[in-house]
Amino acid sequence: MNNKRLQPSIILGLVAIALIIKGFTSGEMAMVAIGILLIILSVSRTMLIKKFSSEEYDDVDAPDMITRYLLEDPVLYVEMLEVYKSGNGEVLYAENDGILLYDNLSFNYLASAKTLAGARDIVRLLPQNYGVFVAHDEIFQELIGIDFVFKNSLLSYNHVYQSKQHVPLENTEVEIRLLDDSYLEVIKQQYTIERLSTDTYILGRIKDGMLGAFVDDKLAGFIGIHDSGPIGLLEVFDEYRGQKIAQTLQAAIMNRLIDQGKTIFLQVNDTNEVSLHIQKKLHMTCAKNPCGWYFS
Repeated sequence: MNNKRLQPSIILGLVAIALIIKGFTSGEMAMVAIGILLIILSVSRTMLIKKFSSEEYDDVDAPDMITRYLLEDPVLYVEMLEVYKSGNGEVLYAENDGILLYDNLSFNYLASAKTLAGARDIVRLLPQNYGVFVAHDEIFQELIGIDFVFKNSLLSYNHVYQSKQHVPLENTEVEIRLLDDSYLEVIKQQYTIERLSTDTYILGRIKDGMLGAFVDDKLAGFIGIHDSGPIGLLEVFDEYRGQKIAQTLQAAIMNRLIDQGKTIFLQVNDTNEVSLHIQKKLHMTCAKNPCGWYFS
């Protein structure tokens, strides 16, 4: 529980005690009654805060406007929440109608807007070569071709695992191991996102804990964590498809993240029916609306 959230209750309680003492000393029982009432209010407020505080983001200063904004939909805004609470993000715009963050790890711009005016103000802050812009609300689509342009785009759905229970491994015949630097070249060859398939990026993911699935002591697939926190880098080699290795790999890395006390989330392209099906089987909560990814 964040102590700042309890400060008003503590102050209220101290005032109540002072009133009660003064009331008893002066014989003013009405003052004592007011003090007792304030104590009841202080205790009630504390209990309500504890009941309704977000367990996942308990270490975040909830009165902070940005956190309150993002917690309105913690599944849709999960990556923005993680970037903001980690301290790795720069706040470029923060108003009641929108938020724009810059992730210093992934170099992505992450945005949300509630009004067209807010979306337009945010887009105007983007540099000409913004790289990757992730728009978490559909309202940004109204500005495409007018206020900002892009070379490529895709839609993805954020998914969050909201339980603390371990996930069973679907294929128990597969051996799951941590990968080391010796697997760098095979990962680069197999990973399908070319812009991320660099020595520096892959070595960083291996250092953070990439998992490999082995069949008869041969690497059959792998999975990891992107620098900004989501599960990704999932690949299963062609000759091993159809053995539920992808689901097994994701379950294994989810269990690892559960043990580490980390937030478990990922993004799935809206056209990836296989992965969307896996998320349902693994009880991942899917955001109601997609995010738009725009590449300059």
